[in-house]
Amino acid sequence: MNSWVEKETENKINNMVDSKLLDELTRIILINALYFKGDWTEKFYLCNTQKNNFYKTKNDAVEVDTMASRPSQFFRICMSLDLNAKLLELPINGDSSMVFVLPNERDGLAYLENKLDKVFLPYLYGIAGEKGDLFVNAVLQKTFVDVSEEGVEAAAATFTMIATPLCGFMNIPEQFIADHPFIFYIKVRDVIIFAGRVTDPRY
Repeated sequence: MNSWVEKETENKINNMVDSKLLDELTRIILINALYFKGDWTEKFYLCNTQKNNFYKTKNDAVEVDTMASRPSQFFRICMSLDLNAKLLELPINGDSSMVFVLPNERDGLAYLENKLDKVFLPYLYGIAGEKGDLFVNAVLQKTFVDVSEEGVEAAAATFTMIATPLCGFMNIPEQFIADHPFIFYIKVRDVIIFAGRVTDPRY
């Protein structure tokens, strides 16, 4: 199982299943591997990348490499009053894009996650037998996401779908500075295949 996951994710996900989780009561094991690699439609120049502060908390900052767009680059940004957040969509070659959901407040991630809880709930039903015959006793997830000036590479052992919040698009240029914790997701043809959050870009 682990060899298959490693192969399907280009060796980005390793040791997915621990043998200690398996016992005589185990009946079914569901494994879903997914790998994605795409180049930005408009790549970022490496020479524009510079060190900036990222605020892990309201006052605790760490210095990290931060990509910056060129003056000629324009991306879709919208404001969500309901989420108290700003959204940025970066197009990827081939009907794909990466969306960043940035709280307006440095410590606003918890509020944002509370607003998104309904869309993160997976529903598992109808696997086999009658109700109560089988039950889920463990859920595992391993993910890998690498964002660079060239594009984005991601791998995971799960599939998560979330909905895009309702918001109004801005008509004037707006800065998007992701210098504190945020949520992101990658979508292909409007189907979300990866979702996660960044609380410390160093890891």
